Amino acid sequence: MRRAHYLEAIMALLIVAHEAGAASSLGTLLGCTSRHVDCCLWTGPDGSAVSSRRLLQDLEAAHPQLFQQDRALDHMQSVASNYQASGRVPYRTGLSVRHLSVGRRLDAAPWTPDSIQRIPRRLEHLAPLHWCKPNMNPLQKNVCSTIKSQHACGSCWAFASATAIETSAAMRAHSVPKLSVQELLDSSRGNISATMNYCWLTPERSAAAPWLVPRLVWRARNDGCAGGMPFGAFDYATTHGISTEFHWPYTSAATPSVGGSSAPVVKVQSWTQAMGRDCNSSADPIVMLQRALRTQPLAVIIVSSGGFEAYKGGIYVCPNNGTIASSKTVDHALLLVGYDYDPNLGLYWILQNSYGVDWGEAGYMRLLADDKLNCGLNLMPLAVTADVLQVPDEHVDSNGVVWSFLSLDAAAWVASLVAVAVLTLLATIAGVLRSRRPAKAHKSLGEHLVL
Repeated sequence: MRRAHYLEAIMALLIVAHEAGAASSLGTLLGCTSRHVDCCLWTGPDGSAVSSRRLLQDLEAAHPQLFQQDRALDHMQSVASNYQASGRVPYRTGLSVRHLSVGRRLDAAPWTPDSIQRIPRRLEHLAPLHWCKPNMNPLQKNVCSTIKSQHACGSCWAFASATAIETSAAMRAHSVPKLSVQELLDSSRGNISATMNYCWLTPERSAAAPWLVPRLVWRARNDGCAGGMPFGAFDYATTHGISTEFHWPYTSAATPSVGGSSAPVVKVQSWTQAMGRDCNSSADPIVMLQRALRTQPLAVIIVSSGGFEAYKGGIYVCPNNGTIASSKTVDHALLLVGYDYDPNLGLYWILQNSYGVDWGEAGYMRLLADDKLNCGLNLMPLAVTADVLQVPDEHVDSNGVVWSFLSLDAAAWVASLVAVAVLTLLATIAGVLRSRRPAKAHKSLGEHLVL
């Protein structure tokens, strides 16, 4: 009887895997018959369902320099255990390239179906917004930079800052180069502080974060791969500006530097807390955050425990039912780029992360909104204003900046090369035709010879 039950479970798992595999990225957990990792199926390289052992082999073959089997197995076991404990949740989890070399942090608590609560419909229902999709924002253009990976370095604060500065500049300029995360990592260093106001803080919301007060001084230290805060990076870029990724490339390690770049291309004019200082028009933090976001993308901080690092798609739910017991658990920075509505769950936020394209939904996350702290998004949403100082000539890998060489842009070079190719082809054809004429005459003469 037990064997029959086990076979039924395997067949059900295979059916689920078949239905979900095609829409899932490599390493997405499709299902488990027990908490042990050996009893799970995952999405393979071609979208088919593979065993845990086969997935490890595929990952090692694809990323031999990053692969560390013990760490990969540790992550897989954690995901499998949480899968069995969580029941049905509206998002997928699994293994990403990041997990091959980064150690797993302890989860705050398993995420459970009890934490999924639809936000009541508000009187103000703003249209969906996505700053990375031209047809879903007021400017009708994509102002977002490409998805990047911080690798094993704790540099999320620098990535979120550089990305926020890029998007701000992109809203005001035709094109903006990729900015140097490494410069912020190396040069934005030391003790920092900033005061945040929370006019929306009610007794009910205080219960979700007992440490939070209406006016709070955040103190931190920008310390390379050991962590930091975006507002410290904004202060640096206000004073020094920031150079291009080409000029100061990312190395996944911090090398302290003093003085900044000699060739800044973008400079921060100002930055501010995007919502929470004034509740005259609304005291609802969700409405306030939506309104602020309609102006521009925002640098935010979030709780990254629970299933955050294992997220592979769907609408993510904040762990611990949205309660944040300590400010220290709000430990990751990223970019808030939009919001939309799910017919069953309601409002969700759209975030751009720095874990690479194989994490989440091609590098993005959908986070279910809540009436507490939105998993930390309400705590430090920052709006930055930046302007382009100059468009450099030397970089090739850009965010739409016109590439040039010897005073010609890419279009001119392509046109020149096409013209040369056409002329070469015509000359070749003419040469072939000329060479064939005498050959035909000689052949005709020979055909009339009788030997």
